[in-house]
Amino acid sequence: MPKEKLTQLCKEHHIPSKELSVEKIDFYRYQKYNEDVLIQFMIELDTILKGNLISIGGFSAGSKVLGFRPMRIISNDLDCITNEEGVKLLHNHFKDELYQTTNYGDIFLEYNGVPVGFDVEETHDWHIPLDFFENTIRFSFPQGSFTSISPEYLIGLKARRSLSKKRFYGKDALDSINILLAPFFKDNLNRIDYNKLGGILRNHACSKKDEVEEYIDFISSYKQKIRKKEIPLIEDSLTLLKKQIKQIYSF
Repeated sequence: MPKEKLTQLCKEHHIPSKELSVEKIDFYRYQKYNEDVLIQFMIELDTILKGNLISIGGFSAGSKVLGFRPMRIISNDLDCITNEEGVKLLHNHFKDELYQTTNYGDIFLEYNGVPVGFDVEETHDWHIPLDFFENTIRFSFPQGSFTSISPEYLIGLKARRSLSKKRFYGKDALDSINILLAPFFKDNLNRIDYNKLGGILRNHACSKKDEVEEYIDFISSYKQKIRKKEIPLIEDSLTLLKKQIKQIYSF
């Protein structure tokens, strides 16, 4: 939901607002977290929020979620989507530990030393469409489960950030490669739906075909950083995506 509406929701639930300090941001930026620990924290938060929680950030590209092996240092924060019921449950459980950031607009919680951001209905000025929620994936582990963004939407959101900022991120390229390759190596993941991914890129990332193709070329430039046997797989995947892009953007 828009920042103003989320602010009103926070007021109704007595969630204060304050700035997430530069010092805190710098501190979190250089922390190193273990993927298994982050998975455990996501499971715990999912239990507290009674399933009203979706992971949407780089954590979901990890080797035990939408990726298949470690390709970079695991994300140093947890970005999540919740709803009004989730906000209520967050406040009931965490009380004064929870606040809305004045500089980012999301609801923030430091959970066992890990920064966790919660958005409702929209994230980074992007209104979340209904099919986003219809395509999430539930991941199960011995200790519990949690819900993740779909691989198509995660690649799409990474592209949206890069294209809107006019700045391409190497970690996003590696995450996208990891996500595209994962179904070849993990039985619990379906093959990427390139038609769906192309539609997400057009409708939610960028309306200009040449800019999207440039971003795909950027992802391709990172193929030399992966294992030799994986290169043909990612080349074929990106070729399929480019073909779909040409078709989708021709209408």
